[in-house]
Amino acid sequence: MSAIRRFIRKLEVDHPEGLSHTELFLNNDDLRPVPLQNRTWKHWNFIAFWVADCFNINTWMIVSSMVTGGLSWWQAWICVWLGYGFVAPFIVLNARPGAIHHITFPVVARTSFGLWGSLWCTFNRGAMACIWYGVQASIGGSCVLVLLRSMWPSVYNIPNHLPESAGITTRDFMCFFLFWFISLPAIWFPIHKM
Repeated sequence: MSAIRRFIRKLEVDHPEGLSHTELFLNNDDLRPVPLQNRTWKHWNFIAFWVADCFNINTWMIVSSMVTGGLSWWQAWICVWLGYGFVAPFIVLNARPGAIHHITFPVVARTSFGLWGSLWCTFNRGAMACIWYGVQASIGGSCVLVLLRSMWPSVYNIPNHLPESAGITTRDFMCFFLFWFISLPAIWFPIHKM
């Protein structure tokens, strides 16, 4: 077996031997309902997830931009809650099949868009997740810069070795990378072990 083939085998998801790509496309661990032993989330886990999703740095940034735009703090607060109230029913309806039947998004998408149409939905969701993580990491990098500046003010003396066209300085890229590196362990563990 060549080195390239061995490398590709290491990247593959575990699967029974002898199945064709079509058979793996129709049935694999990611498409089957979540096994009973992995259904560890209770109602408090879902509540904590929603609270963490609502009270994060992005929500505070939304409110601060509204206040900067001329709204008072309580008007901005009402706007955020109205926005969350408007989208919550749609998000709950979208999540219901997974919460009730323990099936994943690609399977739910197949019910509406078919086998091949669901690929676009799944790709779109994955691409948007990557973009959103990049936004979060960019904001998190700014927070890391504030943290480092409060401990070591000399962090502002780091020379810039990146070209002007990069749109980022060496210092800011270092903080972005540090945030990414610190948050990386959170995605290492399967969701049912959190």
